Amino acid sequence: MKLPQLAAVFLTLGVGIAGVMAVEASAERARVVPPPAPTAFLLAAATTTERVMGVDEAVAGSWRVVGAAGVASGGYVPFGRALAAAAILDIAADGGAQATAGCNRIRTTVSQSGSRWYAGPAMMTRMACSDPAVMAAEQAIARALADAVAITLEADRGTLSDAAGVTLLVIARR
Repeated sequence: MKLPQLAAVFLTLGVGIAGVMAVEASAERARVVPPPAPTAFLLAAATTTERVMGVDEAVAGSWRVVGAAGVASGGYVPFGRALAAAAILDIAADGGAQATAGCNRIRTTVSQSGSRWYAGPAMMTRMACSDPAVMAAEQAIARALADAVAITLEADRGTLSDAAGVTLLVIARR
């Protein structure tokens, strides 16, 4: 559903931004802060770049994850041969994405427009894996999918990066 349509649905249902009150805390007291006028919200919604869920044909499909930025170090680390063979990222044309490195399942939704990448928070099962490297790889993949803002494709390789251009995830077409 497009953003202006979604805003209209919320306003029709009476659940719009105008019905929400925020609380501002201070050292002395808390006070209720009125929300912005509904017209301000609708103007902001109308001027926001519209994102459509889904990805281009070149991004959709099955990928091997060949490396990711480590959760602890933050620096890109290529996966060893066995881990890269087990680490898979499947991206559906409608934006559904799932990944694994052989133990847990990671799910998220993505949209992509040109080189821009948008993803929701990644959800991951919490099974105890016998190999700590697999668990670390899965955490790094989940984090990279959610934190990336750009995707670059070159032949059968893709690179997800953050706003500073730091490589978060490298994938290769299966």
